[in-house]
Amino acid sequence: MSAARTSYLEAARQVADVVADERVAARWDDPGALDGMTVGAIACHLVGGLGSVGPFLDAEEPPGTRALTADRFFAGVSTDLDSDVHRGVRNGSQEQAAVGATELAAQARTLADDLARRLPLEPLERRITAMFGLEMRLDDFLVTRLVELTVHTDDLAVSAGMPTPPLSTVTAGYVVDCLIGVARRRHGDLEVIRALTRHERAKAAVLKVF
Repeated sequence: MSAARTSYLEAARQVADVVADERVAARWDDPGALDGMTVGAIACHLVGGLGSVGPFLDAEEPPGTRALTADRFFAGVSTDLDSDVHRGVRNGSQEQAAVGATELAAQARTLADDLARRLPLEPLERRITAMFGLEMRLDDFLVTRLVELTVHTDDLAVSAGMPTPPLSTVTAGYVVDCLIGVARRRHGDLEVIRALTRHERAKAAVLKVF
C-alpha cells in the first residue's frame, strides 16, 4: 500500500480516537477554536473528512488520464471565511452536531475501519471523480483529505482542551508540501521564499492557505 494511504489511515484512526475522547463530549456544545463553530460542529466537520472518501470509491473510475494534483485542488479554495462555501460548512456542521458525541464517535470508528479494509484493495493508479467533478488520482485526493484531517484534528483537540496527537514525519511531509504548494501557486515562489526568510519584505498572509 502506498505511503499516502498508510498516512491517511493513521490519521483516520487518530480522528476516531480524538472524537471518542470524553473531553470532546464534555464540551460538545461549547464554542470551539473556530469562530462560529461549537466543539461538536468541529467534530462533525472532521468526521466528514472520513465520510467523503467512500462515495468516490463506489463510483466508476473516470475515463482518460486527467489527474489534478493535491495542491492544485486547494488553490481555488476561497480564504474568505464569510464566503457562501465556508458559511455552508459551518451551518451544515452545526446541524450535524445534533447527532451527539456518542453516535458521532461510533460513526468515526466505523468509517475508519471501513477505509482500512477498502484502501489496500484499490489499484495504485486508481483515479476518481472527486467533489466539483475534479478528476484526481486516489492518492492525491487522500492527501487533500489528510490536510483536512490534520488541521481539524488540531482544531478539535485545542477546542476540547487536550493535546494534539503527534504527526508522523511522513504525514507532516505530505501536509506541509501540499500547503506550501498551494501558497506557491497563489503567490509565486519569490513571495513564498520571502515569507519564509524575510518578514520585512513579505506580503501579508502569503502562507495562510485557509
